[in-house]
Amino acid sequence: MRRPNVGSRLVLLRDTKGLHVKTQNGNLLPTQTGASRHPVRHDPPGGAQMERLLLVEHNPLFADGLALLFKWRTGLSSDRAGSLAEARAILEEAERMPACAVVDLDLPEGEGQRVLEELDGVPVVALIGGRNLQRQAEAMGLGAEEVLIKTEAPERIASAVERLMSPRSISGL
Repeated sequence: MRRPNVGSRLVLLRDTKGLHVKTQNGNLLPTQTGASRHPVRHDPPGGAQMERLLLVEHNPLFADGLALLFKWRTGLSSDRAGSLAEARAILEEAERMPACAVVDLDLPEGEGQRVLEELDGVPVVALIGGRNLQRQAEAMGLGAEEVLIKTEAPERIASAVERLMSPRSISGL
């Protein structure tokens, strides 16, 4: 799958035709909006399910931009949730756990940490609002493999997802 050359800056624009992502080089790319918060499965016919990402983020514009970037970088679609309840519903509907999850720890009512607790065994990138070593340590203790600040370049978040999804080398063999 050929990936567009996307710089570290993405701008979300809304017009009469919907929501678009403007890349650093000025290209406008459409996003999928207006759909229900619960994902529509785009699995191939015959029952085989494709691997998917779980994106738990309460800001819909930020979630749309990240989901589009993840699709370009990994080729995988994202199941999006804006709350703990929506994340639970997605996980209950799924026949298997997601390939990777990106979880905003700043969900309303502190739900982000509870989402991490339910993703046992899934590689997780946790997003926090600012540099706070205590929150980073808590997220790592709950199973997050990487903790990034939400205001960092979206490309860094996508790179972290790619790292977590890449095959791991087994040393000592």
